[in-house]
Amino acid sequence: AWSLAKLDLVDARVSHVLATSAARQLELMEPRFLCGQLAWAFAATGCDEPELFQAIADAATNKKSNNNNSNKSNNNDINNNNTINSSKKSNNNDINNNSNNNDINNYLASDLSNLAWAFAALGYQSPELFRALATRSQSVMHDFNPQDLSNLVWAYSTLGVHDSALFHSVGLEVPRKIREFGMQELSNLAWAFSVAGCASPAVFGAIEQELRERIRGDLESVGSASNNNNNKINSNNNNNDNKNNNNNNDNNKNNNNDNNKNNNNNNNNRDLGQLAKQALDIKDIVYHLSTAKLLSSDTLALARKALAKIGRAQEGAGRPVFQALGAALEATALLGEGVPADAPFLVLDLPDRCVVHKPPGWEVERNREQQQEAGGQQLSAFLQGILPGLRILCDASSSYGFLHRLDVSSSGLILAAKTYGAYHDLDLQLRTGEIEREYVVLCRGFLPRCRSQVDAKVDPPGRWAPSAPSRVGRPRGRPSVTRIKVLAQATRLGEAFSLLAVQIGSGRRHQIRAHLAHLGHPTVCDWLYAAEPTFQADKAWCRRNFLHRHRLSFK
Repeated sequence: AWSLAKLDLVDARVSHVLATSAARQLELMEPRFLCGQLAWAFAATGCDEPELFQAIADAATNKKSNNNNSNKSNNNDINNNNTINSSKKSNNNDINNNSNNNDINNYLASDLSNLAWAFAALGYQSPELFRALATRSQSVMHDFNPQDLSNLVWAYSTLGVHDSALFHSVGLEVPRKIREFGMQELSNLAWAFSVAGCASPAVFGAIEQELRERIRGDLESVGSASNNNNNKINSNNNNNDNKNNNNNNDNNKNNNNDNNKNNNNNNNNRDLGQLAKQALDIKDIVYHLSTAKLLSSDTLALARKALAKIGRAQEGAGRPVFQALGAALEATALLGEGVPADAPFLVLDLPDRCVVHKPPGWEVERNREQQQEAGGQQLSAFLQGILPGLRILCDASSSYGFLHRLDVSSSGLILAAKTYGAYHDLDLQLRTGEIEREYVVLCRGFLPRCRSQVDAKVDPPGRWAPSAPSRVGRPRGRPSVTRIKVLAQATRLGEAFSLLAVQIGSGRRHQIRAHLAHLGHPTVCDWLYAAEPTFQADKAWCRRNFLHRHRLSFK
């Protein structure tokens, strides 16, 4: 199971056989193997094996032996066990030790963290297990390393299990080890405490102070590390090339040139990805501090300065932009001599950022999880075509310059950046609530005419089911805010409808559609969130999901 997960090979039948076999042999497994390899493997591949995880939870909480005794029907096995127990006391001790291996009191800090993470990654709830995990974790809290600490509280917040005593213990440990946390670990830690409603000034203060110190260090080193890495890699390649030249100088010269070009391209792309990750880490932590309302203006200003410098470094990294040539040809063929009524167009064109109108039937850009979904023409290709030569518009690691999305069947204004600096600036505005987005929506039924707000958490689908609907009101959901104002109400063939102005304070997947469906008022012609008869009735007179983003406010 571990090997398949490492190779990212997912076979449901093989996984089920492995899970069934493992569930029968849990008493033979050490906690480190059980939590760090077996549970991790199934969680990492998204394999849904609830019986295995229930067996793991039972074993950890000392339920497994009782369940097994009640289910056994083979008296010969029982008698044989009694014989063994009475005749070989030394073996009896070994058997008892093995059967108790998975008692949670034998778990190390890393075992506790790994098991909690695996359950959370698959969305499995086990209140008794997580109570036991919390109790054991508090007794070995000093043994947790930063990654295990962040994974532990991430798991609890992901599942909506808010154990105040556990978070208090972690909060006492964080300041002692803050310098050892990686940026991703700091981000996960801040997210977990924010979602859990534990806005501990000590924890967030330590995170903010550490962020400021690291930003100051990054301001001095941005770009230098990638150049040093290139020099080292290229020098190693040259040494290997010289060895090969002894065999066939002429052929190897050509091959070495090609290899160096490929290596340079790979290194440059890696540098671009590393810079994007560096920027994302800063923005994530700033976002979590802002959500907890513990972000200082000094930290925000420092983050803007660091992101601007990272943006300048990104402009000089990566391969030359050849992709835009094909996109330009595609856009030219698409538009022809005139502009079709259903084609995108620029609403606002500024030196480093722009706003484009997305018609229904167009897809902003398709990520890896959406490759299997039916989609429309790509807005990213259109923008590359009318704005050729802009590096960020061809960079998937920066969302091709787009700051947000709209569903394929929806329409409206899309904000895009022309430079990396603008992208980071706008993304920071988005994460700190400075960008306003307003929509006009037609929904089913009469909503109360008073202004209202929906705060129900939205749980987007995982990468294993990207086309599934988002769930509302689940404990593991993400905080979401949708503000609603009724503009008009009308009836059609005896059926009620409300025209709404909607603002969102967060941007969860399908947030407006999911929230309105949660209220019992799905948007008109919503194939995913409305009942099938309702959708078919709407489809007869409205060909698309009635949702349009008509207003954007940004700096």
